This record gives sequence, structure tokens and C-alpha cells, in this order.
Amino acid sequence: MELQQKLVLRSIFIFAITLGFVAFGTYLLFRYNTIELYNKKLHERANLAADYYLEKDELSEKRYKEIDKRYRKITNETIRLYHFDTKTVYVNDSLDFVISKNRLQAIAKHGTQTFTENGRQFLGLFYKDNEGDFIIIASGIDTIGRQQLMTLRWMLGAFCAFGVSIHFFMTYLLAKRTFRPFASLIESVNAIRPNNLGMRLDVPPGRNNEQKKLINAFNYFLERIESSMGIQQHFLKHVSHELKTPLTVLIGDIEIALHQDRSNLKYKEILASLKNEALHLKSILDSLLMLSSLEIPENQQMKQLRVDEVLWDILDKKKIEYPETMVSIVFKSVEDLQQLLLVKGNRDLLFVAFSNLIDNAIKFSNSAPITVTAESVSQKLVISVIDKGIGMSPNEQVNIFKLFYRNSTHMNIGGHGIGLYLTKQILDMHHVDLHLDSVPGHGTTFKLSFPAQF
Repeated sequence: MELQQKLVLRSIFIFAITLGFVAFGTYLLFRYNTIELYNKKLHERANLAADYYLEKDELSEKRYKEIDKRYRKITNETIRLYHFDTKTVYVNDSLDFVISKNRLQAIAKHGTQTFTENGRQFLGLFYKDNEGDFIIIASGIDTIGRQQLMTLRWMLGAFCAFGVSIHFFMTYLLAKRTFRPFASLIESVNAIRPNNLGMRLDVPPGRNNEQKKLINAFNYFLERIESSMGIQQHFLKHVSHELKTPLTVLIGDIEIALHQDRSNLKYKEILASLKNEALHLKSILDSLLMLSSLEIPENQQMKQLRVDEVLWDILDKKKIEYPETMVSIVFKSVEDLQQLLLVKGNRDLLFVAFSNLIDNAIKFSNSAPITVTAESVSQKLVISVIDKGIGMSPNEQVNIFKLFYRNSTHMNIGGHGIGLYLTKQILDMHHVDLHLDSVPGHGTTFKLSFPAQF
């Protein structure tokens, strides 16, 4: 069932229940009012009967004639009088109905009481007279009231059915008009294919309604898909080359080693070359696996950690990997840094990001000293990686964070074009702003600004 049909049916269901509740409440209120009016009428008849039968000796002849005239106009109502003490009938009616003693006692106790038997309404009235105590029973059938209730039932039923029909028709037109833009939206979505992912849905003018929000969300989704597809195509284009080169060297060295016998020294040289190429392959695969790990939900990998501890661990590792290069860490305004050094993040990913930046600085510094500084700037933690190496041109600064980017003039320096791209993705995940400042021939500075701590 389509959403439009569901909306119409649910709206009709709610309207029918509401209208039925109102109609039923109206009917019950009218019925109660009708019964009360007729009971009031019976009460008047009972008082009139008391005057007619019991007060004859105390009324003037003129007054009694008025009562007698009124009493004789009573139609479809009956009057029965009981002596309270003896429970005998003083004035009987034509009804084949017996009032129980318990009922008579209840009437005497409460003074007046109403009840219904077999569709006939009864009213009992306890009346004190100088001749004794009496109980007057007035009864009748409210024919006019019943006819009015019957008419009201039919009217309410007919108007409810008519109202539901009108509501169905109006809701159907409203739903059709409301969902009309979505039909056009579905056609536009169906027209999008893998070869035209750059296509975007037209955003309607006007207020920011649900349709506009949906289109904006879908366009954002398309941008993400297009970006992912572009990265995937770029990845497939370059990764084969990155993997092919070390594999070709590995296979070539192995074929050379197998072609003829060599001395132990030569075999060691070949094994060393094989090891270097294998390590290069491992580095590429590790970086690719790290890229895939960035898909882990952010809330599952963020914990409180100290940035300085990560930096010291990296420094210890780099001393072993690059013993000829000096890397130092400088903490500025230490008293302001203690709280800022505690950040929320993923330790392994930040380790990779810092390590890549320091690795990049070492490779392009020609063994010149590397300085890592940590300072407080505007209540934010700022970490800088500074080298005095060959620097970067403006064009290289624009492209350096792209996946698999390698400067053709620096192909003699090891790398595979993944490290800085991976670093940028990690820093973006941690909402860290990365600023690059580089001058050819004078060195490069990567400045990382962490979000403010609260």
C-alpha cells in the first residue's frame, strides 16, 4: 500500500472515530435530557394527582375545578396511590404491574425516585397529608421523546456517513496534491545513473519545508556517492601502479637470483632488496587498511587521551628509524597546556597522523633537525611540525593531500602518496584544522589546531 493511500485511510479512520465519539456523546446527552424532561413531567403529574385526590377538602371549588381540568388532560400517563402504612392501593390504574414493598420503602426513604421497566418510565413521590402518608406512582411512555431520539439517531448516522464521505474525498485530493511533488522527485531520482552522478535535484524556492529538506539531503547524499566513486576510480587507477612497481622489482630480483648461482654476499644483497620492496608493499597495504578503518563509527573509537604521550611515543620510534635525524618536542606556556593536552580522540589514528607528518618532514629535510611544538593559542591546543627542508611549491601545496599524489621531481624520495591523504582524513574526523605553510628552499610547517575544550 502506497504512503498516499495509508495517509488517506488513517485520516479517515481518525476522523470516523472522532465524529462517532461526538455523535454518540451528543445522542447520550440528548437522551439523558429527554428522560429528565419526561421525569420532570411525571413529577408534575404526581403532584397534580396528590392535589386531585388528597387535597380536595382543603382547596377552594374554583381551584379544584382547575386541577380537575388539568388532571383530565393527562394522556398516556397513569397514576397510582398507595397508603404508606398499609401498603394498600388507594387509587389504582389499569397497569398490570406490581410495585414491590422494597421499592415503596426506597421511595419513602429518598422522597422521590425514578426507574424504568419495559420501556415505561416511573416516578415515585412520597407525600405527607393530614389523612396520612401516601406514595404516588406516576408512569408513562414518552412517545414524542422516543420519536425524537429515533429521528436523532437517523440524522446523526446519516450526517456521520456523509461527513466521512466528504472527508475521504477532501483528504484524497489533499494527499494527491501534497504528494504530487514527490512523483516528480521520484522521476528525477530514477533518471540518475552511474554515468551522471554529477546530476543534482532542483531545490524548490520558498520556505525550508519537508520537500526541500529531503531534496537537500538527497543532493548531499549524491555528493558523497560521487566523491566516493571518484575516490574509488582514482584508487583503482593508482593502486595497481603502486602495487605493480614493488612486485615487478621483487619478481625481477627473484628471477635474477634463480638464473645462476651467486655468492653468499650477492644473495644477501638480493634478499636485502627483496626485504625493502616487501616492506614497501607492507607499508602500502597498512595504509590501505588504515583507510578502511576510518569507516568505524566515530562514537566507538573516541576516548580521552593525552596528546603529549602520543608525541613522545612517536619520538622514541623515530629515533630508532632515523638515528641520523634529530627530532625535538618543545612545549610553550606549559601551565596553560596541561588541560588542553587532554583531548578526545582515537589514539591509534592520531599516532598515524602525527607519525606521517613527522615522517614527511624527515624525508624532505635532508637530515636537518625537526621541531615539534605544542602551545596554547586562544584557549586552543596548537601543534606544529616544523622542518628546514626543501619546502613545497604553491602547486604542490594544493595537491599534497590528494590520494596517491607524488611530485614528479621528488620520485627519488620514498613514498606512495597515501600518508598525507590519510592524515588529512584522520584530522578531519577529529575536527582538527590543518594549516600548511611552506616556502621552497626554506622548509615547511604543518600547524594543527585542535577544537576548543569545554
